[in-house]
Amino acid sequence: MQSRSTTALGPSDTSDGEAARTPPDGGRRGDPPAPPREYPVPVTGSDVQAKAVQGWRATGPILEDLRRRELREMTDGQALQAVLDLLDLVTVLPIKHGGSGLVDQQRYFARARR
Repeated sequence: MQSRSTTALGPSDTSDGEAARTPPDGGRRGDPPAPPREYPVPVTGSDVQAKAVQGWRATGPILEDLRRRELREMTDGQALQAVLDLLDLVTVLPIKHGGSGLVDQQRYFARARR
């Protein structure tokens, strides 16, 4: 076990998690600095991404099978309602022909900020 000196804030932890004992001199300013603390290897963003990709590779085919089954079992009435719901999304904003729509988009954003 490696002990560390006491600081003004209180005893520091040792590498095994136990509180260090106060050194014989009371932990005064002349003490050498404590060695750096050892931490477990952190989880990096690439580790998280790799696990997410692995999860989606396993989940993707299951969801695709579920989607196909639901579409096969859909009645004509349910299919018609799904189409009408999609068409209702188109009528939210008026369609204007000509131009890229960037000016209109900026106008919508400006109105939303007000």
